[in-house]
Amino acid sequence: MDNAFSKVLTHRITLVYGSLLVLVTVVCTQVPRLNVLGYEFAMVMGLVAGVIGGVITLHFAHRRPPGMYILKFVALMLGVSEILLIPPLVIMMMNAWIVPNCSFLDGLLLYLLIPGFSVVFSVTLASLISTLFSRRPGIWYAIVIITILLWPLSILYFQPQTYVYNHLFGFFMGLTWDRSQPPFIGLLVYRALTLGFALLFVGFTVLKELRGHFLDRPLKKIALFSVALGAGFAIVLSGFYWSDDFGLSTSTYYLEKQLGSKYDTQHFVIIYSRDSFDSLGIRQMAVEHEFRLDQVGRLMGITPAGKITSYLYPDAELKKRLLGTASSDIARPWQREIHLTAGSAYRNLAHELVHVLAGEIGPYLFHSPVWNVGLTEGLAIAVEDEWEGYPLHALARAMLDNGLLPDADAIIGTAGFITKTSSISYVASGSFVRFLIDKYGWPRMKQAYAADDLKSVYGHDVEELSREWKTFLDTNDVGRVSRTAILYYFSRPSLFSAVCPRIVGDLNDEGRRAFSQGNFRRAAHVWEESEKLAPNSYAAWGLTLALQAQGKYDSVRVYVESLMRDTARFYSVYPLLLLKGDACWETGDSIAAVTAYSQLLDAGLNHVYSERARFHRAVLQEPALRGALWNVFRRTYSDMDADSLLALNIHDAEAAVGLDSLSSVARILLARFLIARKEYSRALDVLAVDWISPSWMYDACVIKGTALFYMERYGRAKLMFERAQRFATRFAQERKANTWLQRTAFCKKYLAQ
Repeated sequence: MDNAFSKVLTHRITLVYGSLLVLVTVVCTQVPRLNVLGYEFAMVMGLVAGVIGGVITLHFAHRRPPGMYILKFVALMLGVSEILLIPPLVIMMMNAWIVPNCSFLDGLLLYLLIPGFSVVFSVTLASLISTLFSRRPGIWYAIVIITILLWPLSILYFQPQTYVYNHLFGFFMGLTWDRSQPPFIGLLVYRALTLGFALLFVGFTVLKELRGHFLDRPLKKIALFSVALGAGFAIVLSGFYWSDDFGLSTSTYYLEKQLGSKYDTQHFVIIYSRDSFDSLGIRQMAVEHEFRLDQVGRLMGITPAGKITSYLYPDAELKKRLLGTASSDIARPWQREIHLTAGSAYRNLAHELVHVLAGEIGPYLFHSPVWNVGLTEGLAIAVEDEWEGYPLHALARAMLDNGLLPDADAIIGTAGFITKTSSISYVASGSFVRFLIDKYGWPRMKQAYAADDLKSVYGHDVEELSREWKTFLDTNDVGRVSRTAILYYFSRPSLFSAVCPRIVGDLNDEGRRAFSQGNFRRAAHVWEESEKLAPNSYAAWGLTLALQAQGKYDSVRVYVESLMRDTARFYSVYPLLLLKGDACWETGDSIAAVTAYSQLLDAGLNHVYSERARFHRAVLQEPALRGALWNVFRRTYSDMDADSLLALNIHDAEAAVGLDSLSSVARILLARFLIARKEYSRALDVLAVDWISPSWMYDACVIKGTALFYMERYGRAKLMFERAQRFATRFAQERKANTWLQRTAFCKKYLAQ
């Protein structure tokens, strides 16, 4: 056996394939994300080493010495294939001196779980094939391997999940922007399934090899063989039967069962959880679905050929477990499906519906462009025609002025789109597609989308179309955006250039969990580790928040001021001026607080942080309200995503409004909270005063209009939104009021039917 092992290991074929693995590893050391011992590298090596392990096994199968028992041969080939994985591992460990590994132990575990088990699967599979097919076993092996690699496509096509497990490449996380490690527990469970298949392959190989002489073996060996074969069957059958429960897959039936509730409309089947929507809430959401479909459908000139299924997840955690992504809302146009988190459904619904409607004309298996994925996302952004409260062209022009705008050919193509910073890819492609629509019309854009090609439809190269687009931006008044806002949105690293994005993402999630559990010291420690590993705005915000929660206000001021002096990253942490202002407020430095809030507002980030800075500055400038409303603001940071003011404490807000003062800001705050609680009549009562400050009239009109809208008093709601338009001073305000007017007109007609 030892002599056979050394012969196989030093054989020319083995050395050739071993050198191929080394070559692949060397290439990986030059490619971002593949150049560290982590998930991406392990997936590549699992695929390459898995295929090679089977090929080597086939080569030596018919050169096996006559006296070598099949189990010894399988063990021999497993040993050789596993040893071939050592040089790539050593190379990556050496490369770690040049490209620091973020978590060596995690990377090593992934290397063991993915390529380490991939070769077990392929070697045992190849052994079985060599036994079953004496002629052309390589062709049969190729057919099986190709089938195994294509099978995930069928899963992604027919099932709602964005992730997929595979015996060769281990695990595919999906084409989403989640920055997290793959689920180690899920991989362990799946690799148990891989071992089950390996036991079956070996068992059937032995049975075929021995044929009618199996019962001639010693009773002990027969018993051991039977136990191994039975264990293989049990593992494989359990893996298939309980695949959804084990987290290895998510079938449509299982997903609908987990969410639990269904609501039908004319064009939608909405699957949701009662934890997110009561009877009134789901009715409002259903009407919003119909409104957004009508809105984007009219603009695009497309109607769905069948009902659209909308899945609404109650939170990001359940969405991650069932769908495979926590941060992204997605559409599956080939199945007419959209998947949204309840908290982001109103914000992202129109975007995802564009994808579904575009799928009615989309090419290929998945009803969307493959070679020009920038058309897919660019079209959705172009239909919305705004981003973060700014016109698309204004942002693109500002990027152009600051040297950040890529050429169209660099973001329309799939490779360019996915390798650039996501915000740049989305906004630039959206502005470019919007330019083409406005200049050449919708019919041509739909033709280009269906053809997955621009040149054949527009008659010009993308480079020439790009020059037309940039000339348009440069010579037209498309609006202005501050340099700070542009740097904040568009100077972040892409997933391919960010340092340790998955490890940092996991640390940030751990910090968020600790913070939500009230363990502020632990949260601060974890976020500090994340910052040391790779400076990032999420960890900086979390660390500042944790310091504030511990009452370390001087530390907050010092930390934020140190970040603001860092010219390389101050723009990415600019919203921290809000927390600095709050720290100054706590320590009685009102002037410094107002200055911090004003700096944030002047940047024009059009983010919830800026909105809060506006409220905080207004309250700070009203001495009679400072104490009462500060109790409200202290509770506005429990949600790390800071999506809304839902964390306001109703008792404190009512106490503030209960003061004799007729403060506009206090009433606006309370009314907004009451709207969120669906107490519409009370919201109207709070704002039923003779005088509202002009600076708050827009807010008051929108809130009144919203309350009247949900009370189905559409005539009066329309008047309020028209009045809000007159008080709007920014593009985002005008767009919001106009959208409410469209929604009101639609619902008045829709509910009257």
